[in-house]
Amino acid sequence: MSTRGHSSLSQQGGIYYLTTTVMGWHHIFIKPVYLQLVIESMRFFQEERHVSTVGYCIMPNHVHWIFKLSDSDKNVVKIIQTFKSFTATQSIKTLKSEAKNGESGLLSIYRQKGSIQRESSDQLLDFFSVLAIKRSDQNHKFWQPDSDLRYVSSEDMLRQKLEYIHLNPIQPPWYLVENPTDFPYSSCKFYENGVDWNDLQIECLL
Repeated sequence: MSTRGHSSLSQQGGIYYLTTTVMGWHHIFIKPVYLQLVIESMRFFQEERHVSTVGYCIMPNHVHWIFKLSDSDKNVVKIIQTFKSFTATQSIKTLKSEAKNGESGLLSIYRQKGSIQRESSDQLLDFFSVLAIKRSDQNHKFWQPDSDLRYVSSEDMLRQKLEYIHLNPIQPPWYLVENPTDFPYSSCKFYENGVDWNDLQIECLL
């Protein structure tokens, strides 16, 4: 992960907004196994690093995550590096396993949605490996090097970011659901009735 522009984000504790995108905007988070890898990573930080999830939305080719550091932690860049490294490594590992076992990789939770690109595990592996060869730094390149990482400095900004990520699934070109609370990989339902689809312990700060 490139940390350019993020070195000044060193407040003790604090709330942060992250958007990170798959290389080439490829749609990989369309199968439960890949979606769960992101959930597992958020849960790891929650349980092992005391990083609270305030809100999230996992889209087919990018992830929105609003989180709060513990009062003693100020290394937000390291948090994002670890998050991206784990999800990238596990996603590539899963793609390799699917390709080895002859799985097509075409199944998704969005079977009826025309906006979803369905590619085989082999196709995705080829794309990520070709990028890495061009950059000559590793075997596969999964995430775009730069992420949108921002310090959430006010309640108004937090409210705006939560609204933005929760409405993402119903916006063009996606139209993944009709009601944002029906999207199963978002914290929107939690803010509606206090129950999270994925049993994450959301810290509500509004």
